[in-house]
Amino acid sequence: MQRLGLVRRAIVVCPANLASKWVADFERFFGGGLRHLTANTIREDAVGSHNLWVVSLELAAVNPAVLWGDANPRASERAATFIFLASIVGTLRPGRGRGASAPEVKAACSVPDLSFTVTDADTVIEELVSSDTGMSAVEVIPGQGHNKPARYFLSTRLTHRMLVDNIRRTITDGERDEVIAEFTQRLSSSGPFRDLRFVEADINRKPDGVLATAGIDTAHTTRLVVLDPAQFSLRNGSEQSTIEALTIAMGLGAGTTQLPVQWASSCVFAVVNTQRRSNARGMAVEYLARKKALAAPEIQGDDELKATGTKELAASKDQFEKAIKRAFQHVAYFGQPDPEGERRLEQLTFDDEHSTSLDGAMVWKALVERDKVFDAGAFTAKALVHNLRDSDYGRTLSDSRASFYSAPRLPLLYAGDRDLQQAIYDAVQAGAVLIIDGASEAVAVTAPNQVNLASAGLWLAKPKPAAAGETGAGSAGGATGPGGERVPPGGTGEDGLGSAPGGAEPGSGGAGPGGVVEQQIAFSFTKNLLGDGYAADDLAAVFKAIYQALDERGISYGQGTLQLVVKAEIADQISQRLEALGINAAIKSV
Repeated sequence: MQRLGLVRRAIVVCPANLASKWVADFERFFGGGLRHLTANTIREDAVGSHNLWVVSLELAAVNPAVLWGDANPRASERAATFIFLASIVGTLRPGRGRGASAPEVKAACSVPDLSFTVTDADTVIEELVSSDTGMSAVEVIPGQGHNKPARYFLSTRLTHRMLVDNIRRTITDGERDEVIAEFTQRLSSSGPFRDLRFVEADINRKPDGVLATAGIDTAHTTRLVVLDPAQFSLRNGSEQSTIEALTIAMGLGAGTTQLPVQWASSCVFAVVNTQRRSNARGMAVEYLARKKALAAPEIQGDDELKATGTKELAASKDQFEKAIKRAFQHVAYFGQPDPEGERRLEQLTFDDEHSTSLDGAMVWKALVERDKVFDAGAFTAKALVHNLRDSDYGRTLSDSRASFYSAPRLPLLYAGDRDLQQAIYDAVQAGAVLIIDGASEAVAVTAPNQVNLASAGLWLAKPKPAAAGETGAGSAGGATGPGGERVPPGGTGEDGLGSAPGGAEPGSGGAGPGGVVEQQIAFSFTKNLLGDGYAADDLAAVFKAIYQALDERGISYGQGTLQLVVKAEIADQISQRLEALGINAAIKSV
């Protein structure tokens, strides 16, 4: 029970579910007299029509007027009047500064009633000078400790704050979302990811439709995809549409929502947090208001206002950028923690205020801890063999390459294809794996860049262990080809297939105990064939032998540059044939 005003008036504050019980108990014991105070009662200004009320805790918390409104009905008006009068008088008051001090305004809005406390006076003043709901013409001069309280000055001339407040009310949600998208793209960085994409919102379509048609299923490419905060967000109870869109985009949908997605494993999404997005939206409005205010003629024509506007714009821009980075707190990706388990949508959240999913390097480091990716230099030959299943042997190099971008059980590689080429080369050199051709014969590899990951005619094979009783390099065994057949060995020990046994270079003619399946041949020549028919015939025989080897599929790799001086019509014929092979020929007159 509480005394309100100068009249003995009682009010009961209780949980909402007990309010009706209080009314019923008063009816039973005292014959009535207690009424239920609701929001409608306050809006209709009917509090003064009765002396006994019961109100819920929730209503009393959000409506302070429930407790002191009747005793102090004009608190805001008296506070505003005092600020106005103190601003007019100015510094004429002895010992006073500009406008009214905070204690003076509190005293002006107070009444001799216990229901109106100092805290209530602070609430009245805060609402009165608020830039959103209060008097925009009031200039707030911050205080410095207890000896120099804050002051409020009602200016009669245009101030920067007044202009900003007026412009703030004109900014639309579309303008706000557009500037957020602009800053989000500018603050994003790909890091180790090869591609950085931004999926723009389309409010006329559902999120799943926008993401399904965004064209983000790119082959053989690690992608960081940033989703527009205007339509996509996670947490705070409003994430269902985003979760559904991500699930469908990763090919995990069911029925009519299942899409033919192949490269979902190499796609990582950066998603904003719903609650932090609200803060970023507020910062966006502040930034836009100050940006427009600075461009206004009133500000440009006043050096003092221009300096103030420039300073506030820089500060608001900095706060806006920080809010966006902090808002992007979540990472979503296609995962399979258990290689034998189900595939599912995985999420990762940055709790650190200084981390953001807009930074590809930070995202990659976080995914390293989840075993989703390999860090720089971590993917070695040993790591390659560890991650390969038995079913991965006997697959073409192109299929093996595709698996590292499409299979969620295989981590993504920091340098992509270069890491895979290096790991395969090192594994071949160590004898851990073999590369075989269609005839199940081992292929020599002399450098990482010679591992042709686009080849559909070369396979990865697992070397067979040596049979019992076999010794020496010749017992290194062959390999298991795509059909399970035996493949002759291509080398021994750490030399593997890249060199002949004993350390002889390929093409040196040194045939060790195991035999060399392939050799590398390299030659250069300079011949003046004009008028020398015998030299032309000899060189033609060489090219005929090369042609025959190509025709019989006896050459597995070729690299070089050939310069010929020929007739113009022959040059055109050769150029056309080279273009058909995707080879660009440089032709010039001599």
